Amino acid sequence: MRTEESDAVVWHLRGHGRLNEDLKVVERELAREARADPNITRLMTIPGVDMVVAVGLIAAIEPVARFAGPDRLVAYLGLNPSMHQSGTGKPRHGRITRQGRTHHAGRSSLAGGA
Repeated sequence: MRTEESDAVVWHLRGHGRLNEDLKVVERELAREARADPNITRLMTIPGVDMVVAVGLIAAIEPVARFAGPDRLVAYLGLNPSMHQSGTGKPRHGRITRQGRTHHAGRSSLAGGA
């Protein structure tokens, strides 16, 4: 490898190291704030929901008061099941609709945590 190429590699590796250190500082601060938030700690009591999932979900749905009820929140996240019914027959529920916001961090966080 030529000298200027090896210098560029070294420079980029040092930059990568600095970015990793900065990321660790941000992650520690986020963790400190998350532990102080009762909503996040409550969500973390759900099996499969860690701090990252809880923080992402809270960031996606806050303020919760904007939803008229739980059904609206579920629909917003696209987690409501599809329903098939014809006439007076018994309704059948299928897979989740994923009809909420298309690039929704809350739904993808929950799916990743599952």
